[in-house]
Amino acid sequence: MAEKRAHAAGGGDAGRGDPGAGDAAGFDRELDLRSIVAFGIGLLLLTIVVLATVWLMMEILRSRSLSRDPRPSPLAEANAPKEPPAPRLQSAPVEDMRALRAAEETMLHSYGWVDRDTAIARIPVDRAIDIVAERGLPAALPEPDARGAGTPAPPKGPKPPVVRRRP
Repeated sequence: MAEKRAHAAGGGDAGRGDPGAGDAAGFDRELDLRSIVAFGIGLLLLTIVVLATVWLMMEILRSRSLSRDPRPSPLAEANAPKEPPAPRLQSAPVEDMRALRAAEETMLHSYGWVDRDTAIARIPVDRAIDIVAERGLPAALPEPDARGAGTPAPPKGPKPPVVRRRP
């Protein structure tokens, strides 16, 4: 095969010893550039024709489908969906959570009334911690029991084991 290429290119024995020493023009003659370009153009035109045909078919089918659909009922507006009753789902839960956290932070770090009539107020958490650190916790009140109010209750917890001796 190499001999045919070398003879066709006019090189004689040039292609026998070194495979890369052959005439490059001989290899190019095997490729038909016009056929390759014509095939590419034909493939491009075929693709365009197929796409245009598919688009045209889709338009025809869509127009037929729309013409066969019945017109909407005049009562459709009267039967329009209404807002569902409460409770509704949150439409923006992330923003709602941010607003809730901001309101909680404001309440934790500010002074305000809980109940003005009974004079119950709220104070910031840091201030409450400081007050407890200065004054200490109030003493626990004894629990009322069946024997009487205010009487100290017996200690809670496991009872000590009763040891019985044999006579």
